[in-house]
Amino acid sequence: MPWCPNCKTEYREGIKVCADCGAALVAELKEEAERAQIALLQNPDTVEKLKAYLKYAGIEAESEYIDEDEAYLVTVADADGKKAAVEYKAFITVEAEKLKASENDEGLNIEISEDEEGTKEAIKIETPEDLERLRKAGVSDEDLKKLLKVSAPQYKPAGVYESQAEKANEFSSTGYTFTIVGCLMFIFTLLNLVGVIDLFEGNYMTLGILFALSIAGIGVGIGAFKRSKKAKSLVADEEKRTDEINEWLEKHAYIMTQQGLDGSDGTPEEILYLKRTDAMKKALETCFGQLNEDYVDSLLDDFYNKHFGE
Repeated sequence: MPWCPNCKTEYREGIKVCADCGAALVAELKEEAERAQIALLQNPDTVEKLKAYLKYAGIEAESEYIDEDEAYLVTVADADGKKAAVEYKAFITVEAEKLKASENDEGLNIEISEDEEGTKEAIKIETPEDLERLRKAGVSDEDLKKLLKVSAPQYKPAGVYESQAEKANEFSSTGYTFTIVGCLMFIFTLLNLVGVIDLFEGNYMTLGILFALSIAGIGVGIGAFKRSKKAKSLVADEEKRTDEINEWLEKHAYIMTQQGLDGSDGTPEEILYLKRTDAMKKALETCFGQLNEDYVDSLLDDFYNKHFGE
């Protein structure tokens, strides 16, 4: 049976053209590869800039106008989603830096609306889309440059890495807490059963619940001790690996200041951070293989602050 490649409508045999869109029908529909959504932008110029920016980074992007949102949805191949998300952060930073206001005390010819109680509404600008909305409201580009007070966002790792030593201490603390509480509850239940304490005398349902909770608490404690022991067995290996990576980072610190990463071209610090850490991650992966991303981010943050922090 023929299908419309655009409307995804199935037709009976003999029909060659879609009645809705006029497209030529095909024998079967090809499965579309999954796409990762990167941004929803209102300004078509910004969309084209983003697509060009991603293409320069080796990522092919597509855009589609979404009527419900009155904006363009930018997508990339699912495999490029993670990299494109990082590049989008850099893109927004670049766009903000281009319009960042030079400090001056000149007045602005901008009327700020007031509510019924006379309270003035604050103007907050964080993205290029915010600027576009002000332009449509009649604010001139010159006034926008004076008005803009944007702090460029700095990329931060999504997760926080917890070392094996920290895990071991945390599990050990949990083990002691649950084991002690469970044992005390067990003793309290037992004393009630033998009559030494008559707080719940004859209330066997309550005592049964207390007994079950005490056993569960002791079980959780024992499990936590086992996890703590396992984590402790990995501490030495992790510390050795960390020392090796830190030593390697010190020997290869030049990677972060090689051509295009030295900041001499005026690249904002936030962009340099993204590019430098990305270059170092790729070099690390080549040397040490695949590593836990949060672990690498943690080491690189410490290393970066040591060499480039204020």
